[in-house]
Amino acid sequence: MIELSISANCHKGVVRDNNEDMLLVSGHCSRDCSLITKVDIGPRGRYIVAIADGMGGYDEGEVASEMTLHSLSDFFAQLPSGLSVEDLRDVTCEWGELIHDIVNEDASAHGVVRGTTLVALAVYEDKMFFINCGDSRMYRYRDGVLSQLTDDHNLASLTGKFEDKHVVVNCIGAGAESSYMDFVDMSNRMFNEDLFLLCSDGLSDMCSDSEIEEALRLGHDANDLVALANRKGGLDNVSVINVKVNIL
Repeated sequence: MIELSISANCHKGVVRDNNEDMLLVSGHCSRDCSLITKVDIGPRGRYIVAIADGMGGYDEGEVASEMTLHSLSDFFAQLPSGLSVEDLRDVTCEWGELIHDIVNEDASAHGVVRGTTLVALAVYEDKMFFINCGDSRMYRYRDGVLSQLTDDHNLASLTGKFEDKHVVVNCIGAGAESSYMDFVDMSNRMFNEDLFLLCSDGLSDMCSDSEIEEALRLGHDANDLVALANRKGGLDNVSVINVKVNIL
């Protein structure tokens, strides 16, 4: 059995009037929220948390993030039992292509452009995996060391130039012809007392990895990390989900 201790916070930040971020926790999609929960997952159980960051600079990014997380929640709940890692990868990537098309088609029908990033961590039966599309991130904190697990799908990752950091080259929607989903199996890379941190770039832009690492070393939760980002300027919406793993 796996016990997950979760803290989550989604905040509009200090500067922006609207919150385009959204969280998926405990089967519920929420923004402008804070929660702490604990869940036990048996050998045949499943659980998913996710962050979608409606992309600033596009119309109605909050619609894209909400559509994506509601669709992800339904997709995950309806997965049949007994899927292999390869099956999970295939159906998840197929879902990613489908929601990309749905977001684009709905936006086109309304004469707008909508886009969102997505990062999610899931436990499915005896497997754990994460998915990523865009520049929201997932980190692992283990034995006092913070490591970024996701790749940033932005121009800076291709050019190495910091000024290209906010040019996203892969996302859901935003009028792009196609998108892709990173799927990584964590089943044999999960240790007892690992802490996984999911965040939108509202945290990672405001706080360095070393600052996040120090905050986690001090036992700070998602609420504390959001508060830290806001104290450092809060220039964007900021969302954080902390997931502490205990193997029982």
